[in-house]
Amino acid sequence: PMRFVLIALDGLRPDMVAPEATPNLINLAAEGTRFANARSVFPSETRVATPSLITGCRPGGHGMVANTLFDASAAPDRLLRTKLIEDVATLARGGESPLGRPSLGERLAAAGLSFALVSSGTAGAARLLHPAAERLGLFRWNVEDDTGPTAAAMRDRFGPTPPHAVPNLPRLRHTARILLEHVLPELRPDVTLVWLSEPDVSFHWGGLLAPHARDALREADAVIGQVMAWRDAQPDAAQIVIGVL
Repeated sequence: PMRFVLIALDGLRPDMVAPEATPNLINLAAEGTRFANARSVFPSETRVATPSLITGCRPGGHGMVANTLFDASAAPDRLLRTKLIEDVATLARGGESPLGRPSLGERLAAAGLSFALVSSGTAGAARLLHPAAERLGLFRWNVEDDTGPTAAAMRDRFGPTPPHAVPNLPRLRHTARILLEHVLPELRPDVTLVWLSEPDVSFHWGGLLAPHARDALREADAVIGQVMAWRDAQPDAAQIVIGVL
């Protein structure tokens, strides 16, 4: 059976993919296909684009329209910040998810297939990417998780999650360890989504050409290289597809 590993480098611009900055991504593209005309949805904000990725719908279909939004029926007295898991829960109005369409994890489960999420992004974004993880008994881990059995199990095995930093290199490396030492070799999901918070974090705190942003991009590219090396070492390497978003 085929396995798929999808790696998202949050905020990466296509014109920044270059041999010096992202050698592993360049090599991956050279051995496969590059979708040069791919475009994001509008508005191209993280918690609008991620639900589109995971549902296959434009924002008008899944219902998330901004990173920060006003919803008078859910919270008439304040803005809701969808990076916060509490505000995502508010938008869900007591349900499992605020999304108006089924997620990828749900669609795969209905077909007897498994989906796992490993994320160094925000807790709210992780919940939107895999809202049904608990109900389906599937794996979802995010660097901001501090409660629940999955967070406890990863903390016991891999130690506490490093604090947030700019560039966010310690958290990227911690995320890569959980992916490469637990999720891929032990859980063996049919589809794994790896969400990396860089280079987006560093872009916000210094701009596209800041030295720390370049360091962040190299570290994110290194994770791609690690996943490629893991794939090449597997007996079913020919059935493992790596995609970078």
